[in-house]
Amino acid sequence: MTLPVIDLAAILASDGSARYRLSLRQPPTGGPPVLVDAAGTVFHPWEVEVRRWPPEAEPDLRRGGYLPGRSTDMELWCNCAD
Repeated sequence: MTLPVIDLAAILASDGSARYRLSLRQPPTGGPPVLVDAAGTVFHPWEVEVRRWPPEAEPDLRRGGYLPGRSTDMELWCNCAD
């Protein structure tokens, strides 16, 4: 039995109904990086949820709006009356 080769550099995303293997591209007009599929179709941050990405792609994914910013306040907070 041969195991499938897993591309650890691939960015995997989902739109809720399908999964996509995407890559980061810098638009020729400038601006933040975008995710595209093999055919060159652009996926906007509000269209997909990024499920897996290589660590070196994280800064570009954040600049493109694909990953939410990390909270610096790690303390739990509750907006409830005691």
